[in-house]
Amino acid sequence: MNSIHFTEISIENKRLMNQVREIYENSFSKEIRFPWEYVLHKIKLEQIREKLHKRINEKYHLIGALLEDKLVAFFISKYFGEFAYCTFMAVDNSYRNQEIGTQVGLKVIETAKADAIEFHIRDSVLLFEIEKPDNAPNDAIKIDSERLIKFYIKKLNIIFLDIQYIEPTPILDGRDMYLAMYPFSKRNYIESDRLLSYIKRIYQLEYHLTPQKNTSKFERYMKIIHDSVNNRKKIYGINTL
Repeated sequence: MNSIHFTEISIENKRLMNQVREIYENSFSKEIRFPWEYVLHKIKLEQIREKLHKRINEKYHLIGALLEDKLVAFFISKYFGEFAYCTFMAVDNSYRNQEIGTQVGLKVIETAKADAIEFHIRDSVLLFEIEKPDNAPNDAIKIDSERLIKFYIKKLNIIFLDIQYIEPTPILDGRDMYLAMYPFSKRNYIESDRLLSYIKRIYQLEYHLTPQKNTSKFERYMKIIHDSVNNRKKIYGINTL
């Protein structure tokens, strides 16, 4: 296993930001990725807010994995007061199958756990949005999605939640995705009301989709999610994927 070290990446570090862009564009197919300009704009806004201390019980991280001074992977994660949310996690194609992805995934978990401890949250969770293979636009993306699902389950012990989740995007009118969870307690479930409140916060803080500004779309997506919860008090993992 290669020995890597992690570092927070600032938007002012042009060298590393160029490498982040290269990894991002090579790791996510153009059919499903957001435009880099959109991602870069969000990074700038998040880091400005962080520097100005505009957040209350919130943290933002753009963390790179370096191997001999070369960026080989990165992730973006956020802590929204009670739960963590991983926006992106990607490994340079040239460094796959070297256990680097596992180290990065464990760092995402470690970072979210540290934030929960800082904010004194005992029963925190880390949430991921993950592509559904059956919805992939082509066979290559489908195969990659299937590989990632196995990675999340076997290497990181991630639980894929048994609900229908819609990812708002600036490109398409919503994508049907898996919503997955890493619990920081021994529970293998999450309460439905709690999960629904977290999804609303992701919609509002990550995608700027609110009942006030995007009423129709917000209500439509949330109805799909509510219907899939189907009056269950607790949401467990999917039995088979």
